[in-house]
Amino acid sequence: MGIQVCEQNGRCAQILSKPEHGTLGNIAFAGKDLNWIYSSVGGKLFRREAKQHGVAPWSPVKPPKPPL
Repeated sequence: MGIQVCEQNGRCAQILSKPEHGTLGNIAFAGKDLNWIYSSVGGKLFRREAKQHGVAPWSPVKPPKPPL
């Protein structure tokens, strides 16, 4: 289907369409502010600007309390 963006409680908030037909893989946030989503499909690299910023895997994060 594409890249599923989920809320902390597990609900799917949005699905980003695949840029091309094929198997989606290697998804990562990158860029100066981690506001670009990079993914690969069929040996090609694609990027898309995101409204939210990603988090570096080595930085500590305290997630907000999930809404119920």
